[in-house]
Amino acid sequence: MTAEDLAELATGAGGPRVIGLLRDGQVGKQLLLFVEITRMASAPGDALASQVRAWFAVLADADRRDPHTARQVLAAPNVGVWAAQCLAGLRSGRSAAQSAVPYLGAVAAAVAVRTGMAARIAVPVIDGRVALPTLGALSVPPGAAAAFLDSTAGEWLLAVDGVAVPLRRTPDGTLAAPGGGAPDGFTWHPASRLRATSAGHVLDVLLDDLDPFRDRHGLGAVGPLDRSQALRWQAMLDAGWSTLTGVAPGYAPAIAAGLTCVVPLRGEPDGHGTSATAEHGFGGLSIGPAGADAFAVGLLHEFQHSKLNGLLHLVDLFDDDGQRHYSPWRDDPRPLAGLLHGAYAFLAVADYRRLQAAGGGPRAGAVPVALAGFEFARCRESVRRTVRALRRSGRLRPAGLRFTAGMLDRLAGWEAPRLPADLRRRAHDMVTEHRVLWRLRNVRPDGTSVASLAADWTARRPAAVPRVAVTTVVGDRAALPGRSGRLRLLHQRLAGAAEPADVAPGDLAYVRGDRSGAAARYLTAIEDSPGDLTAWAGWLVTRPARGPVAPELLWAVHRRVLDSGGRPAPPEELARWLSTVEVPAPRW
Repeated sequence: MTAEDLAELATGAGGPRVIGLLRDGQVGKQLLLFVEITRMASAPGDALASQVRAWFAVLADADRRDPHTARQVLAAPNVGVWAAQCLAGLRSGRSAAQSAVPYLGAVAAAVAVRTGMAARIAVPVIDGRVALPTLGALSVPPGAAAAFLDSTAGEWLLAVDGVAVPLRRTPDGTLAAPGGGAPDGFTWHPASRLRATSAGHVLDVLLDDLDPFRDRHGLGAVGPLDRSQALRWQAMLDAGWSTLTGVAPGYAPAIAAGLTCVVPLRGEPDGHGTSATAEHGFGGLSIGPAGADAFAVGLLHEFQHSKLNGLLHLVDLFDDDGQRHYSPWRDDPRPLAGLLHGAYAFLAVADYRRLQAAGGGPRAGAVPVALAGFEFARCRESVRRTVRALRRSGRLRPAGLRFTAGMLDRLAGWEAPRLPADLRRRAHDMVTEHRVLWRLRNVRPDGTSVASLAADWTARRPAAVPRVAVTTVVGDRAALPGRSGRLRLLHQRLAGAAEPADVAPGDLAYVRGDRSGAAARYLTAIEDSPGDLTAWAGWLVTRPARGPVAPELLWAVHRRVLDSGGRPAPPEELARWLSTVEVPAPRW
């Protein structure tokens, strides 16, 4: 990884050649993980020791004979997820069985099939299935425990408790049960592939609805899928890929070169879609059902995470400080790695929205220009703030300083779409709102100081506490709604959707452009429900006065005054009264 390669990735892009370097690095890492798993699981006295050595011998032999083919399995994203989890389990003192070491047999069997090796390999039954990574899985009757794969030239028998299921290679490289299929009580599920072509860019991926380690984040991976369900995923990939290549074709070659696996997730009730990437699953992503634009953004966003994971396994960009910080894309405090990941992913999303707002292609019109421009402005400000915070942290190594400098150069070099002043202000409001809500949720001022200030306010005397210490904690996830009501309303309004009936009066005034009316209604909401954090955030964003205020201190003193039976504290008066108190800003 040269300085030029690092600079190329820092732009948020990176062509197929650089993606190939990242992939090669992941293959090397995977091989080291297999060696270490075998070493630790082959300790004298371990019941699986001899079997583990046999599995590793198959992998080593196949890798010597046909490394290119063998590594199609060894480097599969969900195999990488398993290997990292397995080694972590062994290092924590769990047994080989508890650490899922037997899955090494499934990997060995898949490698044997792909490379055409003749072997007899024990494979595990996990969650009622015998899975062969990248090839398929056999559902077995309840209670089945022992399985073996017998491979000869071009034919394989998967035997489970004495029942043999014949399998043969298909033209697309997977396995099928020929003739009448599997015996009663057994069902063979061949691996599915999706292929989308748009504007000359071909995306060919495994639709992994079978692997037992595919749901790393517990987001609800679905499967096995039937044919109609698989066709639905093909249609979503077609639409998403067509949108991505139409709006931001410059990112397509890298994604086509590096994305190898998509794990389907269940749909979410809000319809916004879910997506995720596993640290050790380079080239894979998990994604839920979504429309064309959301699917395109999911592909782009998650592959950015995959690229950065690959880079961080090769180059040290920073030294972690062991602390948690503000991230504009999360409601909880995040480590430095989380900040860098968020900034890098949304650097590409900001570029996508920029191109979309500028009419960046024949299929860019799925999202209104105003909405795309608003999202561009919001993403750009958040990315810029986060990158600058990382550079101020003092934790970046020289390579990290160069990398983040490249990200800032990329932001500065864009020709931004022209946006109305009101739209720019609203984008800034939403960035501020998220930061305010995060502080209200996760930053706690010193309790003794809060009590003293509440007493001073009640006694109508100046604040006697010059400085209040704060602590960053992980706030209650149930304390806030998942998404900002104001942000949701703005999205709906910019998309031309009708206003919903059940909208808070302050939010409705805000999205209609009546800031002073919104501020007044938020104050009314605070009087009615002093614990309503979203009302506090709305007021702090729209209040006419712009003096400094620490949201967490203002809210804590207000609450303490009420709890102690003191006179009600009008928020603006209390904010001015607290303006002499110094509060260290939480690190971000």
